Amino acid sequence: MRFFARVCSIILLMQHFSSAASAAVSNPSISQAPNTTPLLLVILLAIVILIGAVIYYQRNQKMTLMDALLSQSKDGIWVTDEQFRIIEINNAFSEISGYKKADVLGKKFKALTQAGRDTQLEEIIQQELRNDGYWSGEIWNLRKDGQPYAIDLCITKVTTPRFAKSSVRYVGMFSDVTARKNNERTMLKLTTKDSVTGLSNRAIYIESLEKAINACNDTYPSLLIIFIDIDNFKKINDSLGHTVGDVLLKEVACRLTDSLNSGFTIARLGADEFAVLVPPYLYSGKTVFFAKKPQTSCFSSLKPHLC
Repeated sequence: MRFFARVCSIILLMQHFSSAASAAVSNPSISQAPNTTPLLLVILLAIVILIGAVIYYQRNQKMTLMDALLSQSKDGIWVTDEQFRIIEINNAFSEISGYKKADVLGKKFKALTQAGRDTQLEEIIQQELRNDGYWSGEIWNLRKDGQPYAIDLCITKVTTPRFAKSSVRYVGMFSDVTARKNNERTMLKLTTKDSVTGLSNRAIYIESLEKAINACNDTYPSLLIIFIDIDNFKKINDSLGHTVGDVLLKEVACRLTDSLNSGFTIARLGADEFAVLVPPYLYSGKTVFFAKKPQTSCFSSLKPHLC
């Protein structure tokens, strides 16, 4: 309202001077025309002030809109300079990551994992931004308290013209997708892992077997499949209960995992049936199959049948 009042005052002042000038010029009783140069200067100055006020108002409106977007957005937003040093963040950035403004200003964006800083990913992102001006993807990062969280991140290169040189900024916007990624992991585990032993299930074993068969060639022409079952397992379930039976299954799975090469596919096919797949590159050319000696003796009662 104050801005519009000032503009109206300037307009009224211009109209007053314009009317006065017109009256002076059209009045025949005045024998000598007054000097109108100061009046023209005043009018010109008023026009310049009016134009400047309009430009200032428009720019102020844009800044107000940008401040509102930063403060009210539910997505985390950060802005960096051309060297990828952070110069601005919004409130959602702090709420999601735990880092306050003072913690990150002047520092470069970092891709942090529980294994340490992923500098390779940072270089890939920066290179794509320089080449294409845009990068997006889902990555894992660490909150200030050290807890991992997943974010859906997109970064855009923004170039704004200036007098002699363009200004480059990088604007990053991300949302917290940790809950969704954890749900995906849980669903993947349910569809690929046996719920009791944690080994691969029948579907994954068959898929691995198909890949191993397709991988056979002149150099590695053969593979090995081992089927293992537990004698009298039904009697254990019937007499001692399914809880004890599950403990036995977990123990068998643990012994198999500890005793066999990590390159083998070990799966529980169902009930007391287990299977081991030795891929071509680990088995071809070997006539005898060797397993590591177990640390305890109870594993010796489980006799694998080669086929």
